[in-house]
Amino acid sequence: MSDTPIVRAEGLIKDFGDVRAVDDISFEIEEGEFFSLVGPSGCGKTTTLRMIAGFDRPTAGDIYIQDERVTRAPPYDRDTGMVFQGYALFPHKTVGKNVGFGLKMDGVPEDERAERVADVLELVDLPGYEDRYPSELSGGQQQRIALARALVIEPSVLLLDEPLSNLDLKLRKQMRFELQRIQQELGVTTIYVTHDQEEALSMSDRVLVMNEGEAEQIDDSLSIYNEPSTRFVADFIGEANLLEGTVVDRNETGIDVELDGVGMDARVETGNGDRIDRLSSGHEVTVSVRPENISLSRDVDGDPTRTNHVEGTIKSFTFLGKVTRFLIDVNGEEMLVEVPGRAGQQRFQNGQQVVVEWDPRESIVVGV
Repeated sequence: MSDTPIVRAEGLIKDFGDVRAVDDISFEIEEGEFFSLVGPSGCGKTTTLRMIAGFDRPTAGDIYIQDERVTRAPPYDRDTGMVFQGYALFPHKTVGKNVGFGLKMDGVPEDERAERVADVLELVDLPGYEDRYPSELSGGQQQRIALARALVIEPSVLLLDEPLSNLDLKLRKQMRFELQRIQQELGVTTIYVTHDQEEALSMSDRVLVMNEGEAEQIDDSLSIYNEPSTRFVADFIGEANLLEGTVVDRNETGIDVELDGVGMDARVETGNGDRIDRLSSGHEVTVSVRPENISLSRDVDGDPTRTNHVEGTIKSFTFLGKVTRFLIDVNGEEMLVEVPGRAGQQRFQNGQQVVVEWDPRESIVVGV
C-alpha cells in the first residue's frame, strides 16, 4: 500500500446559489479502503461524491486522485468508475453492450471487450447474461450490471451513490455482502454514499458522518458507534439516550455528572482529550448512553450508594426478536432500554417501578 493517499479532498466547498451544500470538507482515503459518507438527506454527501467524480465543480477547495490534482478535470480523465442510485442502464442495449460501453469509448478492440465483459459478469455472479436486456432483469440483477459496468474499466476508485436504496430489505442485506466480497477480491478503493447507518457501519473501514454540509466525525466504524464525538453523531448513528446533566467534579479520565439530583459517572471519548480541560464544576453537558448498554432491575430498594442508576416506570415495551425494547419514564424524561430476547417480557410489565443502570464506561460526553 502506498504512503500517498489515493484520494485527497482539501477544503471542499460547494454553493448552489445562496445555499452552501458542502462546507469546508477535508479527508484522505488510502488505497484499497472502503470509505463511506453517511448522513441525512440534504447533508451534502452525494454532492461531495459528485465533486470527486467530476460531475460537480467545487466552489472552493481541491481534489487529488493518486496525487494528481483533478479539481477541474472532466469525469473521463479521473480514473474513476461510478454506480448511480438509479443504475442508469441503457434500456435499448443488451447487458453485454451496457457493460462494455466504457471499454468501447476507450477504443478497446471488440474481442478484448467481449473477454473482459465475460470476466466481470462472472465476478458479479451473472455469467452468460450478455444478450439479455435490462427490462428482463430483477432490481438486484440490474444493480449488479451497473456495478459490472463501473468495474470493467478497472478504475483506481469506485464511486457508489446509494446503489442499494431501490432494493427491498432482504435483497439489500444480501447485496451488502456481495459488494464487500467484490471490493475485497479486487482491492479497489471504494467511496460509498448512503443514508443507512447500519449499511455504513457494517461495510466500511472508515466512515465520514456529515450534517448540514459539514464533517461531524471521521473514524472507523467501532469508534463512530462507541465513541461519537458530537451529539449529532450519537443520535444519528444507531439510537442513544441523550441525558442532560451538570458537572460536579472531573479527573484525568472522566467526570462526575449530576442528573436530576442523582450522581452518575461519565467519560470523555478517546481523541477528544482537550474537551475534558474545558469542563469544570457547574458546566452543563450532554451524556450519551446506548439502549443496549443499559440494564433493568426490579430491586428499587438496592444499594443507595451505587452510581449510574436512576429509578423509573415502564411505559411500554415491544418484542423485536433479538431484543425487547422498553420505554422508561425517568422523572418525566423517556429512556430507551434494550434487553436481549424475550426475557424482558417475562420479568417486567407496564407500570412497574424499575431501576435503570449502566456501566460508567458506557456514558460518553457528546455535548459541551
